[in-house]
Formats: sequence, structure tokens, C-alpha cells
Amino acid sequence: MAPKEDCCHSVVDALSDHLEGRVGFWDRLRLKFHLFRCPICMRYFRQFKKVYQSCDQMNCEDLPEDFDRIMSKVLGQWKGNKG
Repeated sequence: MAPKEDCCHSVVDALSDHLEGRVGFWDRLRLKFHLFRCPICMRYFRQFKKVYQSCDQMNCEDLPEDFDRIMSKVLGQWKGNKG
């Protein structure tokens, strides 16, 4: 993996922690600097943030009973296509 892709992968891995305030000052600064320089990660971050905020506003009672099973299947397929 190229250094740029490796850095992008690290950013994607840190987004949840960043949005939940679990990232230290220097890591947050590195993340923001990367997002400023990388339009692909910035676009991903904006989309991720919208989904995160939407999920944060949802009530678990609004989800279908088999939501966990469906999401596990979807995420498993997604991971299989990436790697």
C-alpha cells in the first residue's frame, strides 16, 4: 500500500473516535490537516458525519428486529469486496 493510501486508511479508521471526541489534540490536528489536503477523505468524512449524525438521532425502537443480522451481512459483503 502506498504511503498516501496508508494515511487515508488511518484517517478512515479514526473518524468514529474523532466524532465521539475520543481523539487527543495532536491526533485531531493530524486528522484535520489530512482532511484539508485530501479531497477524497474530506468527501468521505462529510458523508460519514451525516450518517453518524442521522444514526445518533435514531431511536433503537425505530430499527427492524433483524437489523443486526442484516447489517452484519452487508458489512461482511462490503469488506469482502474491498479486500
